[in-house]
Order: sequence, then C-alpha cells, then structure tokens
Amino acid sequence: MITSVTDLASWMIHGQRFIQPLLTQDPLTTGERPAYAFALLLGSRGEHRRIEHGGATAGYRAHVLMLPDDKLSVAVMCNLSSVNASALADSVADALLGEVPLRPAATNVPPHADGLYLDPAAASTLRLATKDGQTTLGGATLRPRDDGRFQLGRGRIVELKPDAIDITDSGARVRWLERASHKR
Repeated sequence: MITSVTDLASWMIHGQRFIQPLLTQDPLTTGERPAYAFALLLGSRGEHRRIEHGGATAGYRAHVLMLPDDKLSVAVMCNLSSVNASALADSVADALLGEVPLRPAATNVPPHADGLYLDPAAASTLRLATKDGQTTLGGATLRPRDDGRFQLGRGRIVELKPDAIDITDSGARVRWLERASHKR
C-alpha cells in the first residue's frame, strides 16, 4: 500500500472504528495467542495498549504506532532504507509521554546462562556475559524487566531459555540464538 502523511493522519483520527475488528488474535495450535493480529502487532507500553504496523518498499520505511490508552498515534515515514522507523516512532512517543520505566527483575541471570551463543541466521556468535550485576549480549546492555525477561534497546525483548536465547520485537521472533559453549 502506498500512502501519504495526510492519509495516515486521517486514518489515525477517523479510522479507529475500523481497527477493532483487526485486533482479533487467532490462537495457535498450542493455545497461545500471538502478538500479531490481522497485520497489526499488539503489545504494551508499560501497562498501556500498543498497536502498530510497519512497512517498507524500495528505499522507504514507515511505521504507525497507536497508543489508544494515551490517546496518541505516531506515524513515521522515511525515504532512507537504513532508518529504523519503529525506533523513531518509539522516540517520539517517549518524548511526548516520557520513557517507560523498567522495574528491576525479580530474578538475576542464572550463572550457567553466560557463554557463547550461535546466531544461525547471521552465521555469527554473540557472548552473553554478566559482570558486576550488569548483563550484556554481544556488548549491548540487557535491562531487567519485572517479568524475568530483559529489554534490549527500545523494543526487543530477550528471554533466556536453558540452552538458547529468544529475541522478539513487538511479539514477533526476530532471532533465535543457540548455545555454542558455556563460559570458561
């Protein structure tokens, strides 16, 4: 779909009545409900609902972020393919509403989790390391969340599994890292 800023603004102001049917999350065979619902990613910003959708074509990037509980919608349109439109939308929301504070995690990183992990998609490795109470993955700081998982950057959620690391963005898996070795 090709659109304009004017069309997106109109959709965000007047199109809310059409969005409700798109929020249906069909359960998976496991019974879980995915974060994806009819082309919209559903999540939360703190305790508030978050609805979003991004797109790209040629060298363009776009992202629409709707925060209905905050009565805020942000549309970002870029003509540079290296721009992270989703991160820009989050930055605008943070500037207007304030950053979402992360509460300390109830549990620490298990010592056996430190080690080298293989990223099969990128054919590379990343090290998970904890030092002086701070955990990093590939040098990037993981911030603890109150649900036992970690925040990586603005939108990525990191979950430590027994022999793997699951990284999601808006509920959709973006990377799966497999343990290559334990910390030596």
